[in-house]
Amino acid sequence: MIKNISLLKIILISFSILTLLFSGNSAVARSAIATIEGEANNAFASSYNYATQKEADINSIKTCKEDAIKNGIGHLANKCKITLRGKVPGFGAVTCGDGGCAYNTGYATSQDAIDAAYTNCNKSYKNCKSRDISYWEDSTGFASKSAPIANNNSCVPRSNQRSCRSSCSNGDCLVTYSNGCKIRVQVDQTFDPLTNQWSYNSPSC
Repeated sequence: MIKNISLLKIILISFSILTLLFSGNSAVARSAIATIEGEANNAFASSYNYATQKEADINSIKTCKEDAIKNGIGHLANKCKITLRGKVPGFGAVTCGDGGCAYNTGYATSQDAIDAAYTNCNKSYKNCKSRDISYWEDSTGFASKSAPIANNNSCVPRSNQRSCRSSCSNGDCLVTYSNGCKIRVQVDQTFDPLTNQWSYNSPSC
């Protein structure tokens, strides 16, 4: 009987140790989207990569209110509410059309998130933005994924809904796409009659 009790204690202690090991409070990315119903084009905020959901919610509501004030609907700022929370690793995106926006989280790639946001936007609204769609990644606390390696133009997303950022120096530009692809392009100078100066335009996606 004593042996059985000792064995039971060992099992319970072992189980407790395993529980502590696998249920720790390690920080993982949390995101939140806040908007005002019917006013997404004038009051919208996405907060991502926060260690806790509370932090993401607070920042999203705060930014939504600031956006409402900036766009002339400050009297509605207190109606900002959380409309979506992201609790898994992955990418999110948002694009807007006439009358509203479509957004998502938790996609495997930024291009998947962009495509989904654009597709969903077109289901509900007209004239949805198809270029320079905003996207983000929730990665804090999760294993990172390596970005695609640039190889001339072979890694450029083939989708019609592409998003990119560029940094240029004297017409020599590095373009970074939403899937991590990076390519170098050269842009020509153009003359601006308004400023009476030559300048370099930003490369298109």
